[in-house]
Amino acid sequence: MTSETSPPIDPQAWGELLALGGEDAGVMIEELVTMYLEDGEALLQAIRQHQAAGDAKALGRSAHALRSPSATLGALRLAELCQQVELACGHQPEGTAAQIPIEAVVKEGQRVISALQQRLDHP
Repeated sequence: MTSETSPPIDPQAWGELLALGGEDAGVMIEELVTMYLEDGEALLQAIRQHQAAGDAKALGRSAHALRSPSATLGALRLAELCQQVELACGHQPEGTAAQIPIEAVVKEGQRVISALQQRLDHP
């Protein structure tokens, strides 16, 4: 299964998150998803801007900021892609972040945001 045919939210991880929330899972998930949707698009935009500016440190920080909440909500592929960008940024001289490929992160991030918005609209 490729990343484009696999679900953007891992069903097992999502189930574990629901189980963790217990009887308040619905409220907890709604709060987490709402925060993610507020921050996710801004972080994807920051990733694009930092790459275009060649700022590897800022690009790495933005990828890191997106990675953790993505993993929490079961967007495991996105978290993995963010980690790859983060690692690549650590090995780049300043001013060369434009060479770090971010297309997969942006594309997967958009898939995740769309999937989470659907879950929020149709619980």
